[in-house]
Amino acid sequence: MSSPIENSTEMGVGDDYYSPSEDDDDDSEGDTESNADHTQVQDGEAEWLGQELEHKVKNVMNLLETEQRKWGGGEYGPSPSKVALLEEYKKREIITGRSNEPTRATTLHIMARNYKSDQYDKIPERIIRPVIRDLLTEFFKTPGSAETEKDKKRSEVPIWVAIILGNSYEFVDQIKAACPERLPDLLEAQDKDGKNALHHIFAWPKRNNGTERSKLKETIKMVTKRASELVPVANGKTIAAQDNDGNTPIHYAANFQQCQNRDDM
Repeated sequence: MSSPIENSTEMGVGDDYYSPSEDDDDDSEGDTESNADHTQVQDGEAEWLGQELEHKVKNVMNLLETEQRKWGGGEYGPSPSKVALLEEYKKREIITGRSNEPTRATTLHIMARNYKSDQYDKIPERIIRPVIRDLLTEFFKTPGSAETEKDKKRSEVPIWVAIILGNSYEFVDQIKAACPERLPDLLEAQDKDGKNALHHIFAWPKRNNGTERSKLKETIKMVTKRASELVPVANGKTIAAQDNDGNTPIHYAANFQQCQNRDDM
């Protein structure tokens, strides 16, 4: 009597019978390597996402500047065709992420504040402007009514505060070039004291004994220049807006104390 295995061969079943081979071992090793690579990518993504937003911004802007990655979505001027697009999770985090700071700063706040200190001002315009454009588009997205969004924005630190703190007025030029229609909205935003950008611009620095005359004159020159650039762009609401003390930007500009004991007047 023949064995069942012998019978299976005779019946043709043995032709379909699976037995591991050396090739199968190679495929198994390939699957293991693929899974390991996938796990490594996931670990790298998780590690990157775990960083503070300010570090993420530095990393991404360095990748863009050195053309290891490109932002995508219409760079200004030619974009190297062989450069890979920035990973989607990185782009999404840069656009929508918030810092762990109490102010919950966005990338826009961070870039405005650190525009000079982190040398974002050295990045070519064709690279940085599409980033700024997309950041502004996200910042002004309105999930609900316009009034609800205004209230929400008022609870945040306005972008122009970050610009003033970082002495990054050149960042305004980037905004004007990348997304000029958004500049009036940025100027209109009020801080917790009800002051908008023009209130602060016209709150000229007061001279004191610790202020050098040359430095004071330079500051005054800069303030005058910025005021002449931004006032024509501001809308009527911004110019007429009252702060918590009931003062408009015009009150600050016309305040006689601004002119007292001024060597430049």
